[in-house]
Order: sequence, then structure tokens, then C-alpha cells
Amino acid sequence: ALLSLEKFKHEQNQRSWAEGELKRAMTAIGATRLRETIQRLKAIGIKVDYNVFDEEQKNRKAWEQRLMDASEVEGSEQLQKELHDADLAQVQVDLATSQQECSKRERMEDNLRKAWDSIGSSALRSALQLATKEKIKVSMGDF
Repeated sequence: ALLSLEKFKHEQNQRSWAEGELKRAMTAIGATRLRETIQRLKAIGIKVDYNVFDEEQKNRKAWEQRLMDASEVEGSEQLQKELHDADLAQVQVDLATSQQECSKRERMEDNLRKAWDSIGSSALRSALQLATKEKIKVSMGDF
């Protein structure tokens, strides 16, 4: 009887350890670490309820995709919207990279607007050269 109780205790310890690993992975930013932890624990065959963790990983992956898609669109507007929505949803994804990209685009759009409003061609030429050199996806739909 003692041997079988040891087996149950070992199983309980493994499951407890796995749940701790999953909770730690939940605190990490983004979907990658959580996905890798889930896959690793499933491969080992530890019996825990993965549903909540699978759903969170899918949610993070979807948000990461939304931000990547928005970064492919010219201009800062779509990226601003997705960053705002992600912030409201309090999703744990890396927003810093998208925020930096959005800030660059906003600065470049502002620079181009100011150049557009200036007199002569030199400011406009400089702004265009900088935008081309930096390869920043700006949108000047208002012009």
C-alpha cells in the first residue's frame, strides 16, 4: 500500500510542478514561451487542464498577428488602433516594438506634413529623402 501512495504522491508533485511552469509561462510576454511550455508538458504526458493555457496562447498569437498585419499597412493609423485595442484588452504581448514603429511613422508623417506646408522644394526634398532612406511605411492620404 505504501508503494502505491508514493506513486500518487509522485504524480501529484509532477502535476503541481507542471501547473507552476504553465503559470510562470503565462507571466511572460507573448505567445512563444507559453506555446513551448504547453508543447513540452504535453509531450511528457503530464495530466493538467491545458484548456485555459491553450486559449490564452491562441489569444496572444492572434494579437501578435493583428499587430504584425497593422505594421504592414502604410501609415500610423491602423497600428495606433491595434495598439490601443491591445492595451484595452490587457493582452500580454510585446507592444514596445509596435509602439516604436508607430512613433517613427508618426514623426515621419509630421515631418512630411511640415515639409508639405513649407515654401519651396528643399524641405520637401529633404523629408522625402529621409522617408525613403529610413524605409518607414508612411501614409500621406490627406494630401
